Amino acid sequence: MKRRILLTVSLLLNLLFAGGLAGYFLRPTLSGWDAVVGKAIKPLPPERQQIITVAFENIHQSIQNLYQESCTARDDAAKLLSAQPFDKSAYLAKIERVQEIRRQMGMKIGDELGDLTARLTPPERDLLADATRRMTMRDYVFNSADDKKKSCEIKTPASN
Repeated sequence: MKRRILLTVSLLLNLLFAGGLAGYFLRPTLSGWDAVVGKAIKPLPPERQQIITVAFENIHQSIQNLYQESCTARDDAAKLLSAQPFDKSAYLAKIERVQEIRRQMGMKIGDELGDLTARLTPPERDLLADATRRMTMRDYVFNSADDKKKSCEIKTPASN
């Protein structure tokens, strides 16, 4: 009886592990604004697709510097956590800076989307609204051609 329970638990854990691996490797390889928006605007005529694509390329380009700045600020905040002595006010100021940069990115995206939306027809706006509901900030920062390794990674000091 004990072996049967052990075998069942082992089998369930292996199935869970195999499912996790399958989900990781079989998920869609495209991500970023061009995958989400590209799929949404397929039914539109090419000239209308071009208007939307150019607008998203502009958004993508305009927030790259802010994104890199937020990566640097996050890295600086992480370093402050391990500093001796810990300076809580400096840490909170750095976190506030990260949030301010994210707010600026959101405002820039909102401004560009507002300009784009003003040039679209109601059915096109519906497509755009549906696409942007499924997007995160990272989707605006990256397109599928970008190297995802450029994302923020907290640099840790090398171990001795």
